[in-house]
Amino acid sequence: MGLIYAYQGKRQEALEIIRQLNERSKHTYVDSRNLADIYLALGDTEQALAYLQKAYEEHSPFMTELKHDRIYDPIRSDPRYNELVKRVGIP
Repeated sequence: MGLIYAYQGKRQEALEIIRQLNERSKHTYVDSRNLADIYLALGDTEQALAYLQKAYEEHSPFMTELKHDRIYDPIRSDPRYNELVKRVGIP
């Protein structure tokens, strides 16, 4: 839902979903890549990259989609993104 809210321009609603996911992560696993995607859709590159790094450290299974998922088009030119793609080992 957070991603949908972000794409609809409903920033506060998307941030509320992020808050809820962060709260939930204190008790159960929440894939950080999901949070990264919401932040990226909100245009917050710094938070998106921070959560992608966290997802990498958590060994998120969804990191394999990093290179090909179109959601990452806005940060493909960022050297931090490209370094992360290399570390994940995506050819």
